[in-house]
Amino acid sequence: MDAVPQGAREDAERAFSILSRWMVFNDPPQHRRLRQVFQEAFAARAVARYSAFTEKVTRAVLTRKAAPGHSGDLMADVAKPLPALVFARWLGIPPTDGPSFWYWNARVADLVLGTAQEESEYRASLQALVSLEDYLGALVERRRAEPGDDLISQVLAEGRVGDTVSEQEFVGMLTQMAFAGGETTSNLIANTVLALHTRPASSPPSAPNRTWPRAPWRRPCAWTGRRRCPSAPPPRTSNSAATPCARATGSSSSPPPPTATPPASPTRAASTS
Repeated sequence: MDAVPQGAREDAERAFSILSRWMVFNDPPQHRRLRQVFQEAFAARAVARYSAFTEKVTRAVLTRKAAPGHSGDLMADVAKPLPALVFARWLGIPPTDGPSFWYWNARVADLVLGTAQEESEYRASLQALVSLEDYLGALVERRRAEPGDDLISQVLAEGRVGDTVSEQEFVGMLTQMAFAGGETTSNLIANTVLALHTRPASSPPSAPNRTWPRAPWRRPCAWTGRRRCPSAPPPRTSNSAATPCARATGSSSSPPPPTATPPASPTRAASTS
């Protein structure tokens, strides 16, 4: 805490407390206990419920940016806004709160990934994480009273919050999911397009009656991960999983969607929707 500016220490202490409840910063058995809260919500059948919405939003994003004879920015035009739209729907974020939610997530990414270099950026990132927790805490309270068709409502209905994890731990993990749901997926989209563009042999078949052999397929980050050798080895011929890479490429410091401007008042925005 000695390196934290004097005026930011209160936010810093709270921000570090929030980060300490993230699954990725906990070892077993704590990690396993925290992760199990979302086990059912991330089951294939649960995720499949949002496939139609995801496809609809994807088409809308691509159509809006498509222009014959013009080029675009994959990260800014697709890879960044698409996960934000889908995950906000899954988490149950009201559309009116989207700009604030996206802004906080972008600033939290700056904090977690170390891209907040200036003191003003660092302060803004700390405040964003605190505001994000306040917002999600209020949203959890609302979903207890008014359940909806979203991840928070589903987890609350399962009864584990208040039993195997505290509500404070649950809200802290939601801040991690809000960050990871955009950052990780954005990089995955960009790396997938890059892998399919540079290695067309890895592309899935376009004809509906063709099957895609599973043996040659490798995860996109296996080709584009920062910690791989410059020359990646050829695809494996067995079904064994490729060695995980540490992190996919893609800069998280890219700006959020155009509407992601700083909220006028970083208070519990959930109460305004």
